[in-house]
Parts: sequence; structure tokens; C-alpha cells
Amino acid sequence: MTQDGNRSKDTEEILCSQCSPSLSTALRNILRLDLPLPIQDSADVDELERDIDALLDGCQLAVDGYLRVMDTLRNARNAGCAKINRLPDELLEKIFSHLIKTATFRYRGSAACITPTLVCRRWRDVALSCPRLWCAISVDGEMEMEMVDTLLRRSQSLPIDLDVNCVRAGRTQFLSTDALQRVLEELPHTRHLMLFLDKRYYSFLEAFIPQPSSALESVYIVLEPGDAPVSFPMFAGHLYPALRIVQCINGPSAAVLSFACSSITSVDLYTPDDSQDLRNEFIDAIRRMPNLETFEIRDPHWMFWFPDGDFIEDIVITSPTISLPNLRNLRLDARNVDIFWILAHIDISPQTNVHLVVDGNFACMTVNTSALLQDRLRHIAQVLLKDGYSYHCAYHVVADTLMRGRLQNIHLWTVPDADREANLTDPNMMPNGQLHLAFGSMDDVDGMSVFLDALPLREVVALQVLDIGLKNPRFR
Repeated sequence: MTQDGNRSKDTEEILCSQCSPSLSTALRNILRLDLPLPIQDSADVDELERDIDALLDGCQLAVDGYLRVMDTLRNARNAGCAKINRLPDELLEKIFSHLIKTATFRYRGSAACITPTLVCRRWRDVALSCPRLWCAISVDGEMEMEMVDTLLRRSQSLPIDLDVNCVRAGRTQFLSTDALQRVLEELPHTRHLMLFLDKRYYSFLEAFIPQPSSALESVYIVLEPGDAPVSFPMFAGHLYPALRIVQCINGPSAAVLSFACSSITSVDLYTPDDSQDLRNEFIDAIRRMPNLETFEIRDPHWMFWFPDGDFIEDIVITSPTISLPNLRNLRLDARNVDIFWILAHIDISPQTNVHLVVDGNFACMTVNTSALLQDRLRHIAQVLLKDGYSYHCAYHVVADTLMRGRLQNIHLWTVPDADREANLTDPNMMPNGQLHLAFGSMDDVDGMSVFLDALPLREVVALQVLDIGLKNPRFR
């Protein structure tokens, strides 16, 4: 404590806002009058000093503990990076680029490129000098214009991966319109485009699309459930000659149909309630994609207007079938009538893996239509289950994660003669040329029999029954 006339002021500056009010009024008065402390107040000050000393000791222990943790982490980092640090800068760049790609940029967003810059000075220098690390741009409610400018500047005009995320955890995010407009200006240089949208941001897309792009390779569209169906007429396949992959969740189906062109190799479609019959348009779109390798569609009954009740007329197929020689994976999750509509229009190659998931809504079919479906299934089985080979079967029942009951799964696949005595293959790791049926209902035996009666199950040479979770399974 000072001995001059400013003792009161100095004391107030030293004491924090929490300690100062704890001093008694008498103590503050004594400090101002420069009088000796009473014995009682002197004891209070001593106790306060001991508390402060104890607090300082605790803080010092915590700091020492954090320093030890930092030393441990630093040593572990140095030990873990010792070998990789011997690599030249060019290989480090490739490693960083690979790690960022495998991290799935739509989850890590624009922050994925920051991690390598935090390890050490060399990694920071390498990362800052590698434009490929700065090509993933994710615009969400936290993205600011300065970050967008930094990423675009460091990417040095390379093709970018653009993620526009207007929805998080089911709630609409309010995006910076400046940042959104800035990244949409880069659409001609976008390689992968991901759109998580609600309707309030459609006007931005309409203003910037269509823009021809020779770099665009994949498009992933997710609409917020409950939004009114919309179409994207600004999307047109001829504008994107390099486009190969199209995924659309919750619609709009019309957007996927507009994308259809010969360069497309993969389509994953989950349709909403479009309130329009697009059966024929859908087949025409498949016809415009002859190089398809992967084709998945779920719940197409929203755009295939087949009634759920009895059909008044038989379904008639008038157009020629579509040849898809490169198709390797076909997955249809739909009613039996929807599955028939698609299978009746395409040719299956011996290398195709056919995965049919028949949901619990078994639409009624006329006798003639059921017969046509069975004929088509027999033809597919003959194509996949090659002559001169044995084939095996696996049957199991699993609980459906969507609480729709249990899924009955049947796998059929061919096995070369040399492997006839080998153990049955894991159904999830089968080679090309397999048939997988899954039924979402345990009750509609007649609906299941439409599929099962068409399969040559009597010719199975080996049967694998997995843990089906049923106490008394019945086979007939």
C-alpha cells in the first residue's frame, strides 16, 4: 500500500470489482483518512489476502496442468507427423486434398481447409499455397462475405464444390444475401453443386441459373419437406456436358427429368407429392440417359398415378424397351405396380444388381397385369442367374428402422462351379449379377407371391437362413 495522499485511489485500482465491495465501510473510510486499521478490519484483510493467494495458487496449478497437456499434445503431434513431414510439399498437398475429400465437404463445409493450417508452420505454408484445399465453399447462416472472398481468392479460379445450405436441423437459416449472390456468380466454375433449400431462396437460383458450365459434374438437391412442389425449368442437361450424377431428395421430380441427358451415369431420386402424372415423361427421361450405371428411385407413386384400389383397366406397355448396357445397380423402392412400370420399360444386363424393395402398400393389380409382372421377373431371373451355374439363396428378416414392421429379404446370386462347395457369400458383398428382394409387409402373402412365384426357388442348390429375429418362422 502506498504512503502518499492517493492511497485510496491506488487501492481501488488494485482491487477488482468483486473484492472491493467486500471491504467494510470502516475500512474504506480508514484508507481515505490515512489512519491505522482497527484490529478487526486488519483480520478481515488478512483473510482476504489468504483467499486471494489460494486463488492465485489454484490458477497457477491449472495453468501448469494445461501446459503439460499442451506439451503432451505437441509431442504426440510431432511423433505422429515425423514421418509425413519428411515428404515433399507436393505429396503433402495431395494428402491434404485427399483427407478433405474423404471428410465429405457438405458436413465440414468451408472449415475443412483450416485444419492443416493449425498443425505447424510448414503445414500452414503448404496449405496456403495449395489452391485445391480452398475449393470447398459452404454457405450457411454463419458464412460471412469476408470468408467467401478469402476462399475464392485462394482457390485461384479452380472448379469449386459449392454447398448452399438454407436449412439446418429442420429450421430455415437466414443466409447473407451478399455471400449467396457472390457464390452463385461462380456457378460456371462449380464442379459439385449441393442445394439444401426452402422456397424463399428460389428467386436467387432463378436469377443465376441457367448458366452454361463445362465443369459441373454432380448436382444434389434437397428440398425442405412440406414445401409446395416446384419445378426448375432453368436446369437443362445440354447446358452441362460433364454432368454425371444427379440426386434429388423430396423432389422436384421435374428437375431430375430436365437434367436427363446422355452424360448422366447415376440418378438417385426420392419424389414428393408432385400432384401430376409423370409416368410417360419419366420413361422418356430414362431413354435420354442410355449410359446409366446406377439408378435408384424411392416412392415413385407420387408421380406414377396408379390408384391404390382395383384397376379398371390393365396396364398396357406400348413403347419399346430401353437398353441400358452399362447399368450395374438398380434399386426400386415402391409398390408392385410402380416396379412393374419401370421394369417393363428397361432391359437388364447379366452384370446388373437388381434390388427391389416392395413397400407395405401392395397396390391391387389385375390378373393380366400380375401375369405380365411375373413374366418380367422370370425374364430378369433368367438373365441374372446364368445357365450352367449353380446359384445360392439367402433369407432373413430384419427390423425396419422406420418402424414399418419387419423387412423380409431374399437374395439370389450365381456362384461359379469351382465355388459350389464354398461358404455362402455375404449378401451385402455380392458380385455383379444378383437379385435382391425385400418386402416391407409380413401380412400380404398374395402380394408377395406375385414376386416369389416368378422366381425359380426350386432350383436353389444352397440356402442360407440368417438370424431372422422370429421365434417360429414358417416356410412352405
